[in-house]
Amino acid sequence: MVSLKEMAWSDKERAPPAWLHTLLATTFFDACPEHLESEGCANRRTATSCNFFCTHCAGHALCSSCLDTHEGHELIQIRKLSGHNAVKVDDVQHLLSVSFVQTYLYNGGYVVFLNRRPMYGLGNHGVSHCEE
Repeated sequence: MVSLKEMAWSDKERAPPAWLHTLLATTFFDACPEHLESEGCANRRTATSCNFFCTHCAGHALCSSCLDTHEGHELIQIRKLSGHNAVKVDDVQHLLSVSFVQTYLYNGGYVVFLNRRPMYGLGNHGVSHCEE
């Protein structure tokens, strides 16, 4: 199985949605520059975290305070699982096919990671080898 990013870059027969490459290149979970001052935040750690992406505007990560200006747009919530960015399959399956992307069960729902997760260990668990 491949990651969502690898699928987007390798699919030569279909053109991926225009917003997909921007989504995959976006940095999430930083403080929102738009609402850093207005929230009265003393530092970036307490600022509103950007964990949404608007497929209509396809500009940058959004925080929950930014969502009002994107009413009626298709929004994707990014989740952080084991230190990696992921999206719920239910949130994106109507936007693009993730049938060839590895899914993971998390809190009763399936997710896909935006980028490939590193393999830890030997990486050959469950593989049997023929002995001659």
